Amino acid sequence: MILSRQWQCIARHDDFSEEDFAYLYDTKLISDNCYHSQTADDSTRIDYLIDLIQNYGCVDYSEFDSMVFVVSVDKERELSEVEMLRLQEFVEPFNPQKRSEFHYCTAAGFGPGAEIMIVASRDTL
Repeated sequence: MILSRQWQCIARHDDFSEEDFAYLYDTKLISDNCYHSQTADDSTRIDYLIDLIQNYGCVDYSEFDSMVFVVSVDKERELSEVEMLRLQEFVEPFNPQKRSEFHYCTAAGFGPGAEIMIVASRDTL
């Protein structure tokens, strides 16, 4: 089984299989971080997440070879087109040369909030 902590985070989302992340076996360093937005309304949840990562995150993602971004929201409160564009603009500068993926998932229980999970890996130390 793939590196259990990372896989437990990823496996919560039905859209993924373990094979999608088999490349993690060959990496030397993995960082997985989840950022949660607990906002009162949908319109601020993505900006809140971006603020968390930019101003309070402690990982320098520019040092990684591969990145997977998984954004999750409540299935009754899907991302608007404006929110999706904002996320894509935010993620684009982080995209490393080798491998980058962006996934969008819906699940019950997020309410007006959102979550972004970032699994970053580096092939060398």
